[in-house]
Amino acid sequence: MSDILSANPSLTTSTSVFQSTSTSTVVPGEQSKEDTLDSTKKDSSTKEVKIEKRKKSEKVFKRVVAVGDIHGDYKKLIKVLHTAKIIDNKSNWIAKDTILIQTGDLIDRGNDTILIFDLMMKLKEQAKKHGCILYLLLGNHELMNLQEDYRYVTRGDVISFGGMANRRKEFSLDGKYGKLLRSEMNATMIIDDTLFVHAGLTTVFAKYGVDQMNDHIHYILKTYPADQLFYAPIFSNNGPFWTRFLSMGQEVAVCEELNMVLEMMNVKRMVVGHTVQENRKINTRCGNKFLLIDVGMSEFYGGAFAYLEFLNDKNEIWAVYSDTNRERID
Repeated sequence: MSDILSANPSLTTSTSVFQSTSTSTVVPGEQSKEDTLDSTKKDSSTKEVKIEKRKKSEKVFKRVVAVGDIHGDYKKLIKVLHTAKIIDNKSNWIAKDTILIQTGDLIDRGNDTILIFDLMMKLKEQAKKHGCILYLLLGNHELMNLQEDYRYVTRGDVISFGGMANRRKEFSLDGKYGKLLRSEMNATMIIDDTLFVHAGLTTVFAKYGVDQMNDHIHYILKTYPADQLFYAPIFSNNGPFWTRFLSMGQEVAVCEELNMVLEMMNVKRMVVGHTVQENRKINTRCGNKFLLIDVGMSEFYGGAFAYLEFLNDKNEIWAVYSDTNRERID
């Protein structure tokens, strides 16, 4: 476990998990280097790893709403939450018997980091008072900001903070948003019989279980300086924040890997963002076991609209595109 999650820059390739475990296929050839997957042999010891039992909530909520990448577009986030009847016209939580989960990449490419984070932090507290839950997952763009990789931070966003120095301060270990990202946002969550993660989860990391992954990620983010975060294999291009193997790999190989992960995690399906869907719709793979919900909602991508809704009382899953346009998935 320590080899996979270590952020120690002295790690050699001989201790890297990617030298002994893999998902056995490669993402399509047009993918860039950062999206490729090692094709080394699987380590037979994977079968022997004991996964810690995850804690299950005693309560099954009537509804679960999943929202994909927002990328700095506050207005679109408000529209989604209002359409889903999560908030009222004053942006206060009104939903009942509901879990809201956002799958990462709230920021970058747009100017509204402060508005978005402040809203979600407020709603997180309001949800508790209504007997509901708001979960926030880390995406690769949240991670990039903690790594001080600002390639996708807009000028307008920097100005909203009063300059880059102030922005860095707010993302620091003691900063308002730095604390949120390092302590309260997870890599992956299981709700009922569904696993949620930003980019995808392969057996390389799934074998350690949700709680261990989240605990170790929080530890790394709170312990290591920004420049050393690049050395943690779980933050690599094959990890749960960056991989596109499950989203874009060949169907047979993807479904084989996915089924192993679902069995290991004792869930029925996986929901991801990260990979923008060209048709701007929520798509599925492997018999609706893999759901892709990043439809390019931000203004940067053209402003599509969609969210995923689980109606547990009816045992239904819906892709919602507007108040009047819904498509059943299951």
